[in-house]
Amino acid sequence: MIRLVAWLVALALFSGCEGAEPDQRARAEELVRAYLGAVRGEADDRGWSLLLEETRATTFGNDKSAYVASAQEADWDDLDWEVGRVVRDEPFTYQVSLQLATGSELPSLVAKVTDFESSPFPPGPTFVVRFHPTFGGDGIWSRNGVDERG
Repeated sequence: MIRLVAWLVALALFSGCEGAEPDQRARAEELVRAYLGAVRGEADDRGWSLLLEETRATTFGNDKSAYVASAQEADWDDLDWEVGRVVRDEPFTYQVSLQLATGSELPSLVAKVTDFESSPFPPGPTFVVRFHPTFGGDGIWSRNGVDERG
């Protein structure tokens, strides 16, 4: 019996340490803040580099020039936001919700990379941020434009 208990304790310790993912909520929030600053004009690529390759392809057809042009044409004056909550969604994936001020509107370009439907938060824009090489590196991921039927 003692061997069994010792074996279970060792198993719990090893499974808890091996492959453990660090809490990256602050990093996910920073990435969303950086994206929203970049898309508004703080970066020449308007945040293109912060989007995962899959998002660039499925949501924007890998057309960086059209994406940048759309960001330049968007009305950013009406966007007043703050980060609501950040939660771990699944391994290496976080959801970052925005709280928009009354009367504030999210430009359609940004709405394309937020998820309104599967968020655990009240309805509103939520970014999905992934940190893992399997998912194409670190960045913002969008379910929009992805055929989830397989």
